[in-house]
Amino acid sequence: MADKTILVIVDPTADTHPVVDRAAWLAKDCSASVELFICDYDADIDAGQTSAVWVKQTENARDHLVGILKQKLEDLAAPLRSAGLDVSVDVAWDHPLGEALVRKIEKSDPWLVAKDTHHHNVLKRTILSNTDWHLIRECPAPLYLAKPDAVDEHPKIVVAVDPLHEHDKPAALDHNLVAVGQELTVATSGELHIVHTYPLPQPMSVPEGAPIVDLSEEVEAE
Repeated sequence: MADKTILVIVDPTADTHPVVDRAAWLAKDCSASVELFICDYDADIDAGQTSAVWVKQTENARDHLVGILKQKLEDLAAPLRSAGLDVSVDVAWDHPLGEALVRKIEKSDPWLVAKDTHHHNVLKRTILSNTDWHLIRECPAPLYLAKPDAVDEHPKIVVAVDPLHEHDKPAALDHNLVAVGQELTVATSGELHIVHTYPLPQPMSVPEGAPIVDLSEEVEAE
């Protein structure tokens, strides 16, 4: 089994899953295994457990739904396994979704977490869900939010770091992000960019003659 695992978060409500193909591509180039994961929860199924009979019915309904989701993952895993990749599947019944995903990531300790993002047809821009934002803030492992667009032959790998550690993220996470970014860059013949952004003070303009803070040394040190 590969030492590195790409944890792929699969949306059970989506019709297509481009992140699975993207993860397979990266896993092949980076000699990594793949774990396909669905987290789901239905409050109606768990509501009103007031008797032993109801508890049994709830367990049956939950087990039935989990079985359907696991089969969905097995169907997605089949072509990856046929291509020679090491693929496992897992389903969790847990909520709230963002917190449940972080619990899974902490338990699995993957090399990379991959998840789909979606385009809005009118705005032609990527729309991040509340779950995406939660993972951006809280994910303890390198996170890759995959767009459905085709990847360039020599992709630009952008790694976002926080050299000031203002948001309580451990310094080791930045080092891990850069290390994974370097591996992805080599594996994909890409171009690595390491960035850090921060908000401008109010008002949203820089007065003439104001000093410009250069954080390049801090970023380079990471």
